[in-house]
Amino acid sequence: MTDLELFRRFVDYRSTTGELRWRADRQQLENESTASYNRWLPVYAGREAGTTVRSSRSTPHRMIKIRGKCYQAARVAWMVGHNKDVPPRHDVSHIDSDCLNLRQSNLTLKARRHDSNRPRSSYPGVSWYAPHQRWRVFGNTDSPRPKYLGTFEHLDDAVSARRRWEDAK
Repeated sequence: MTDLELFRRFVDYRSTTGELRWRADRQQLENESTASYNRWLPVYAGREAGTTVRSSRSTPHRMIKIRGKCYQAARVAWMVGHNKDVPPRHDVSHIDSDCLNLRQSNLTLKARRHDSNRPRSSYPGVSWYAPHQRWRVFGNTDSPRPKYLGTFEHLDDAVSARRRWEDAK
């Protein structure tokens, strides 16, 4: 079963108000026990779907958990409202920046930002530090914070510093 089929089976979406509610007419799934289905109906059917999540790093947004997997409510609303999957390498965004406003008119698709010009290192502990335009090197230790080994203009120098640190460990 695709995510879209799962969403359509579990959730009722009202595009003008942005309401997501658990379906009251949901059918029992093939691999769902009758006892589990009968426990679900009186608790969830017809009620608002999902939970508002607040964190110190982001604005409040809604998450919906279906069959043990968490989904962003905006993604669920967009998919159910358009009756199609979100295209690959795209995210659902809120036009008014209010992550709790799930009205169809407020949801839009945005291509994920992909910076293919960014230098990359396949060597562990060596990464590109864009603000200084240099390679930054860290060593893994038993402490929670890695040991800072310095920044280098050239990748070869950064990898050499990391190797010297590993040999000295």
